[in-house]
Amino acid sequence: MRISTTRMRSVPGSARRTGLVTSSVGGRRCGPGSSSSARLVWSRSTSRSRCRSCAPGSSLAWPPGAHHTERHPSRSPNFLGAGPFRGGSVALSGRHGATWVPCRGTGPGGVAGCDSFAREWAPSRPARGSHHAACRRRSVPCRVMEPSEAEDTRTIGRRLREIRVWRRKSQRVVAELAGISEGYLSKLERGLSPVERRSLIVALANALQVAPSELTQVPVPAPGNGHTDSTVEAVRRALAAVNHGRPDGMVLPFEVLADRVDQLRQDRRACRLHDVATALPGLIRDVHTSLDAGRDVGELLPLVVTLHVDVTSMWLKDAGAPVDLRGQAALLARNAAREHGEVTTLGMAAFGTVNALRATGDFDLAQAELNATTLPAATPETVDLVGTLMEQHAQVAAVGNRHADVDAAMAIASELAERFGEVEPIGFGFGPTNVGLRRMSLALEAGEPDRALNIAGSVRPERAAFATRQAAYWVDFGRAAAHLRGRRDDAVRAFRTAEDLFPARVYRNPFARDTVTELLTRARRDAGGRDLRALAHRMGLVVRRGFDLVESLSSSAHLVDDLVGGFVPDEGLGVVVPVLGPELDG
Repeated sequence: MRISTTRMRSVPGSARRTGLVTSSVGGRRCGPGSSSSARLVWSRSTSRSRCRSCAPGSSLAWPPGAHHTERHPSRSPNFLGAGPFRGGSVALSGRHGATWVPCRGTGPGGVAGCDSFAREWAPSRPARGSHHAACRRRSVPCRVMEPSEAEDTRTIGRRLREIRVWRRKSQRVVAELAGISEGYLSKLERGLSPVERRSLIVALANALQVAPSELTQVPVPAPGNGHTDSTVEAVRRALAAVNHGRPDGMVLPFEVLADRVDQLRQDRRACRLHDVATALPGLIRDVHTSLDAGRDVGELLPLVVTLHVDVTSMWLKDAGAPVDLRGQAALLARNAAREHGEVTTLGMAAFGTVNALRATGDFDLAQAELNATTLPAATPETVDLVGTLMEQHAQVAAVGNRHADVDAAMAIASELAERFGEVEPIGFGFGPTNVGLRRMSLALEAGEPDRALNIAGSVRPERAAFATRQAAYWVDFGRAAAHLRGRRDDAVRAFRTAEDLFPARVYRNPFARDTVTELLTRARRDAGGRDLRALAHRMGLVVRRGFDLVESLSSSAHLVDDLVGGFVPDEGLGVVVPVLGPELDG
């Protein structure tokens, strides 16, 4: 069954220059732009334009020279092979991602098997208006994707689209399950709006039936220090050896091991990840070998907790390692704390466990762990542990939208910070500055960037105990400023300040990556735009030219995002454009 065609009234200038053809249904545009004299015959069953030779009465108009230059396999510059065409398709370059296939129609005189070629089209612009549903019903064999889609999936939005298509779910279904609008989901997938809330990640992961870490994981190898990335595997092997009772390290005195642990704590807080990565695998083996030898057990058990909570787990987080490794480290700390039995040690192990559970999205388990933890009395020796655990209560409650619990927990933390000031008896660095940083993070989680910036004005980041927390301040400042009109340059400067302090915190933070991607889509060719593109390049994000063109092309992807097909080389955009199918690795 054929769809009748009508003459197009007006088209974009770019389409007139390229001489593209189009079709229409009922007088409404539903294909690529064309010159006003072009008309095309479409087949509903194949969505394929028929060539002139097998549609002599269709008033088909091709661009000048198309039949003799592009459609003939022996004269096509990109023809894959020599001699007569023997099947498949001939992929030609072009800005709109088209494929030339052998015509399946009937040739002149009723002879079957016409040897001409017809072009399969991908839409260059989104369908609008009342004919939207009709355009979605028509099968389109290929689609245009942004360059960043064809490469490693490096942002939450790209992972979201990839997994959604792999699950064969439409945007409408996922949006309804996640409790958001379909338009907002489309913006998230295309990088036009960043994912800012952990609760949204959890909702999207539940809608897609995957773990939240599937959406936030960083590509491997991740941008940043290559030595740090390679050492993650050494830490994995060390943790596996300990879990199997074969740490194979050296038996050393407690004082030597305590000094080494303290040195790594200082290196991590000073953002010297390279030094931590070099020494950590051997230290894990040596500490557990000494513990298994039965020497200084009473002193080594708290040291094991400190090592795995404040060094191993936190370094794995900074390095962008898989979240299962953080869970292994937290479990080792928990077992040592239970064997030791002291309330402060148990509280410190609970902090590590809650952090690991939050990373995997198990917020109910994290809340249960916090509820089961007995807090010591708030004294100058324990206040940083008590205050830090109250902040954990607030963060877990924020993801569950329990605003009353958030306010109650932060009220207790603020009161402790005002009473004791900046303290660090256990090593958590609790005080008014840290409470301010936590309030900024909670404001972003609540979707209130303006409130986050107001809080930032009262925080002195240079007073933070660790450089890692100073970098966290500037990352959150940049995320908040990116949402406010006229503050985008401030956002770029904030991210660059954080990068100077702690590059890995910027490069590997999924929220920072999504925010920079959103800023990149709106960048202009000015000084600020150059700084932003340089930052995006260092983060491993795709930096390209022709933002407006790519954005307009990608906006039509929702028309055909559920289709299955092959690969279409698109030389105009410099990428290989895949049509996602069920075999796509999720």
